[in-house]
Amino acid sequence: MIRRRVQLVPPRLAPENVKGFTACVRPGRDQVFHLASEVRSGKLIVHNYGHGGAGWTILFGCVFESIRMLESMLAAHPDYQGRRIRVVGAGCIGLCTAVELKRRGYDVVVSAKEFEDTTSHKAGGLLAIASMKTAPEHQSRVDKLGVESWHEWQKIVDGQHDLFESKYAQYIPMYASTSAADGDHCGMKALIDAKVVPGPDMVEIDFGNGKKYDMLEYKTILMHCAHMMTRFSDILRESHVPMERKVTHSLAAEEEAVIFNCTGLGAYQLNNDTMVMPVQGHLVALQRQPPMTDLNYILCEDMTSKDGMGKEPIYFIPKGPEGIVGGTFIPNMNSSDLSDPNFQRILERSRNFFGGSPVRAKL
Repeated sequence: MIRRRVQLVPPRLAPENVKGFTACVRPGRDQVFHLASEVRSGKLIVHNYGHGGAGWTILFGCVFESIRMLESMLAAHPDYQGRRIRVVGAGCIGLCTAVELKRRGYDVVVSAKEFEDTTSHKAGGLLAIASMKTAPEHQSRVDKLGVESWHEWQKIVDGQHDLFESKYAQYIPMYASTSAADGDHCGMKALIDAKVVPGPDMVEIDFGNGKKYDMLEYKTILMHCAHMMTRFSDILRESHVPMERKVTHSLAAEEEAVIFNCTGLGAYQLNNDTMVMPVQGHLVALQRQPPMTDLNYILCEDMTSKDGMGKEPIYFIPKGPEGIVGGTFIPNMNSSDLSDPNFQRILERSRNFFGGSPVRAKL
């Protein structure tokens, strides 16, 4: 079989090219995220949390579905109609929910412990229905919401969205191991099956330094997450939506009768949800790179570790000014320790894949 050759420029990974380390904790949930509505303690509550590393990917689908749930509940419980709605949580799910509610004419207030430098700001931005622990019986719902979200992101990329310009997301090629075809195609399977993106092409990538690999080439979207978070906040301020910095200890204690619970890890306590779990992630920010026009691709691969710990993921994403390499998805770890040896492991396997000397970086 003749494979198309793709010449790629590798990221520079010498110690002087390492700008810094980022450790974040994603709000995961066993089996599937929680997207449901209920009336409890006199409150109409819509829950939308626990998306793990896929919150940005399925953002619009989950937010639209949560608002459909609200409208169904309001029809069944008319006493709650016309009430102000409190959105608790200011990650991408919470802010997007507030924006969409305001667009539909609802009176909204947002509250959160913090609005800046959240996990949503730090996300890599690869659109793929992955990075979640989804039980088989829930996969079809996840896929449906993921496809709905893709169409909204597509509007943004194509310049057809009325709130977000095309600068907030872009089409981009993604290269993944040929073994991805035996699984979920790196989170692209639902999109391929729905025929919203084409299936992958088999290619040979060549980094021009002796490193060549047979890989699958996908078409996906790179979401510029930090810029989207700023845009969400700007829209809310322009719309005069109050944004209150506070810690919520009890949903029942809130003044509003209608509440969206978008609290992520906070739902463990607020909703007594023992299925909520932290999922730790590690990213290495790069600097002094080739022009980003030469690094306009995403790469995902599993590398076999040298110390017998099995296969570990690596990825390169042109996020931010000069790109990142990663990463990890470690369940039930709730630490942001920047001395974590996982950062050095990421650099070691990335250098092994892209080419470069495994010299320890010092910050």
